[in-house]
Amino acid sequence: MLGLKQISMKIFLVVILFVLQSCKNGNKSKLLKEDKIQNQVITETPSCDKIEALIQAALDIPAVQQYYDVQKTISQPEFILEKNSLIKEGLILKKLGNKVQILQIEKIKVKGFKAFVRFDKLSIDRDTANIYFEYPIQGLGVEAVFVYSSPSTCKWKIFKNKLYEYKAP
Repeated sequence: MLGLKQISMKIFLVVILFVLQSCKNGNKSKLLKEDKIQNQVITETPSCDKIEALIQAALDIPAVQQYYDVQKTISQPEFILEKNSLIKEGLILKKLGNKVQILQIEKIKVKGFKAFVRFDKLSIDRDTANIYFEYPIQGLGVEAVFVYSSPSTCKWKIFKNKLYEYKAP
């Protein structure tokens, strides 16, 4: 026969296991509610194009703005972005007060545009993006890391950037 002390110990263990199991299930319910809240935030901003916002943020890096002044010097009001595997048509971007034109390199040459931006690297991993682009007319290369700071406003915040100068063609 079991003694009173042993029975009390078994009841105590059963109660503890029951309480622990309840806590475990309670956390799962809370996590599901948090997931639902996140999904609502995402669906509230369907017009947000993370890549478009990232490219705009890259073109707007403060340290690069002085290099775009060459466009006034060469009388080229159009701001041109080279279309390639990273840059697709249909992006809505603005620079120098105008809509950015996205053109294939062949068309850039045919039209005689001298100033244009070419993206060579664009990668996004969760809320961090790495980019590299060049502004060949100025012999400028720009490497930058961005953090997606606000899904509700579709904004990328610059974390760090480096400018490289090379001999312009």
